Amino acid sequence: MADRARALPYDEDLAQRVLDRIAAGELLRDLWRDPAMPTRGDLKRWRHADPSFEDQLRAVVNRARARRMTTYDADVADEICEGLCEGLSLRQICADPAMPSLTTVYLWLHERVEFRRNIATARELQGDHLADQVLEIAESATRETLPTARLQIAALRWRVGKLSAPKYGVG
Repeated sequence: MADRARALPYDEDLAQRVLDRIAAGELLRDLWRDPAMPTRGDLKRWRHADPSFEDQLRAVVNRARARRMTTYDADVADEICEGLCEGLSLRQICADPAMPSLTTVYLWLHERVEFRRNIATARELQGDHLADQVLEIAESATRETLPTARLQIAALRWRVGKLSAPKYGVG
């Protein structure tokens, strides 16, 4: 990945080159490694600053994904598991343009026993992470935030129950 001291400002010509390279089939994670191209953080800032760029980027990535072969990549599979362990949903992980689509991940789950086991372990750890989050929300709740905190806790408890029912006995 390119290592720059300062963020790269939005540039329409550079943004178009990014879109063209992705449309040609280049992966975002490979694009980020090119020092002449924006980093992952730059693209994230650009997407937030310019909704039309966000829409164009999402569209071109989705078209490129549809054309690309969906070969299993152990490093990407590890990133998916790490994201789950950090509390992200599979939908959130796959929304990242550098990640495979949900359909591809489900295909990998169906075809690869080791990936299926790793995801199961990651889901258990995700349950632990979310259980810790429940405690953090409860401890930081104030009189003003109590209704919101209760709603968040209820949703998280439901999710933890689905992920780790035998361990936490909730659901």
